[in-house]
Parts: sequence; structure tokens; C-alpha cells
Amino acid sequence: MNERNGAWGPVRRTFGCLALLLVLVVLPVGCVVRWWNKPIHEFAREMDDYGTLCGGREIPGAAEYTPGPGPHPIVVFGGERHSDAGRTDLHFYEDEAGEPFRSDDPGQIQLVACTEDIDVGERVGGCDFDSESVPLHRATVEVQVYEARTGEKVGDPVELVGEDDSCPVAVVYRGSLGRLYTVPTKEQYASALAGVVNG
Repeated sequence: MNERNGAWGPVRRTFGCLALLLVLVVLPVGCVVRWWNKPIHEFAREMDDYGTLCGGREIPGAAEYTPGPGPHPIVVFGGERHSDAGRTDLHFYEDEAGEPFRSDDPGQIQLVACTEDIDVGERVGGCDFDSESVPLHRATVEVQVYEARTGEKVGDPVELVGEDDSCPVAVVYRGSLGRLYTVPTKEQYASALAGVVNG
């Protein structure tokens, strides 16, 4: 049969195959992208839920943040001391730092601070685990504050050189431990974030 009798020619068959391929490949990718951008939590039931914001997923039902006089309750994800193979995350909302830093009601949180390692400095000591000694290095971290509800950045990132050189009780790792890093103290975090928290 020819094209006049209803048969597809080579060009039409090629376009047909490409269109089918786009439907089979691009459509699922689009669905995955939309799924990835969708918030995991509409409302935070516990402080840990705000950790998703550090991965780019806001919490639409969080308390609204309006710049200006505070206090603006905050939860800080940081104080991470880790090996090259894994890490243990510590959450910072402690009584000593003042009320905005220690709210026990996830529904009050307006801001989320996320900590990232940006530089490793000199060795300042070592930590012993069973029969293995692990070097401890001075680390510099960057702390960025975000609106919990929208995920928008608040202010500029702040760099902190970790002053807490105590050894962790335990670390999570696979294989052999590489090295550990110092972390900022609670006082460092409180001082660095006071301007944003208090307005």
C-alpha cells in the first residue's frame, strides 16, 4: 500500500516512534520532577520534619515569617560531626540559647537554619573508638536561614569556624573511619543567628 491508501511512509513512522518515545520517557520524568518538588510535609508534626527544608522542600503549613521585630522561632540543623563515609546529625534547639531557639511546638517555627561543611583545616586532635583512633580536624561551616513556609532565603549565609573540638559519643560510618570535624558551639549559633531571630 502507498500513503494514499492509508499506509505510513518512513518519515511518518519515524515521527510516530519519536512521539511514542517522548510519551514513554518525558512524561514519567515530568511526573518525577513534580513529585520531587512536592513538599513531604504539609505541617510539621515534630522538629525533625523541618530537615526536609534543607533538601529544598518547604513546609507550606508552617508559621508565617514577617521580617521585623522578633522573636522568630527557629530550628537549626547542624552541629554535624562526621566521617568521610557517613554522618550523625544533631539538632539545635536548646534552652540555654534563649526561647526562640528552643520552642517545643513545631507549629511555632518560622525559620530553619541549615548547616553545610565548606572547608576542612588543620588537625586539632583525635578521637578513640574501640581500637581505632580517628583524626579530628578544624572545620568551617556555612549557615543559611530559610523561611519554613516558603523555603525562601533569609539574609546572607554566615560562616562559622567550629570551636567545639570534643569527641562525639558515637558516629555512623561504613567501612573504616576517615576523619572527624569540629562543629560550632551552641553559643556560636545563637550569636550568629540572633539578628535574624530577634529581628
